[in-house]
Amino acid sequence: MEVKTIKIYFVILPKEIPKDILYKKVSILDINERKIFERYRTKDKKIEFLTGRILAKNMISKEFNTSNRKISFYKNSFGKLFVERDCIPRGKPPIYFNLSHSNGIVTCAISSNLHIGIDVENIKQDYLDIMEQIYLPKEIEFVNNGMNKNDKLRRFYLIWTLKESLTKALGLGLSLSLKSFKVPLDFNGGKYMNFVFKTFIVNDYIISVAVLYKKGVFYKFTLKKLSWKKLFCT
Repeated sequence: MEVKTIKIYFVILPKEIPKDILYKKVSILDINERKIFERYRTKDKKIEFLTGRILAKNMISKEFNTSNRKISFYKNSFGKLFVERDCIPRGKPPIYFNLSHSNGIVTCAISSNLHIGIDVENIKQDYLDIMEQIYLPKEIEFVNNGMNKNDKLRRFYLIWTLKESLTKALGLGLSLSLKSFKVPLDFNGGKYMNFVFKTFIVNDYIISVAVLYKKGVFYKFTLKKLSWKKLFCT
């Protein structure tokens, strides 16, 4: 059986990054990325965006054994990022990736599989009151069966991140209603329909990944924490 490794990286950001260190890394952004960076009004969002680009370019360049400054991206019509074809070294297979960030954490999933998506959320944020607007009856029941408030929030965000990761794997973003499809109500993930899912809980965050299933392939998911200092100071 063929084994495919899905590499998941995450960075937990400090409350403050010195301005000189932050802007020293802005040069890794291309013209369009820099415009997006400048459009963010809060420093936190600027840092998360920049960290995502550094993380993705560093990890992809490592796979290609090239400089991170030789990596650039383009978007499809739904905003999903792909590695520019000209950046793929001759003889190397394409690398696909997906990014997500939320309240001080940035994540990146990398694979040779075209259809890959990742989502991360802070499970301390309480949005239980909007369940009926976005979830199916069985999903609402699953959340309400939680033992306590914290367990209900974990269940709520399990569904949320699984659904977001699936829409991102399909390259459709927020154009797909969360009520229009189902996901496995299981923290252990596994195969469901035509996708394989994996969920991790890291401190107050939940990370879910979705990848298109291919018959005869075993999907191995690895999770690695990277230091923000290593990203910004090297």
